Amino acid sequence: MSEPAYGTPPPEPAASRPGATPQPDLYSEAPAVRPSGAPSPVSGGVPDRAKVEAKLRKQAEKNLRRRAAFRAHLVTYLIVNAALFSIWLVIAIAVGHGAWFPWFVFPALGWGVGLGIHGWATYSGDPVSEANIQAEMRRITGNQP
Repeated sequence: MSEPAYGTPPPEPAASRPGATPQPDLYSEAPAVRPSGAPSPVSGGVPDRAKVEAKLRKQAEKNLRRRAAFRAHLVTYLIVNAALFSIWLVIAIAVGHGAWFPWFVFPALGWGVGLGIHGWATYSGDPVSEANIQAEMRRITGNQP
């Protein structure tokens, strides 16, 4: 069997040939398959409310985890730098003059910059509150009050 030339129409389906048995149209009865996140034709192009709420919940949980991670980072920073300060103070008192150079400031400042960036990245977004969640859901669905 030879290949049809490029640009020529495909051959007719077997059902349209004389004497052929008609085949059911499988595509007309099958439900439409939509890609994930596509608007529902039933709801007039508005995404499913349960999906929106699940997405918002996931974002809220992510924000809470980021805030907890920042608090853990802050506590670690405070404990380690208090220990470094204590080491410096004990050595400075024990040795006497000449050992009073405040070397503990350098790790505290370096780590503090990283901690500040972590805090800014964590808290710079909008706070997740029920009022903000409801407002965002209204914005997404197009239901303005």
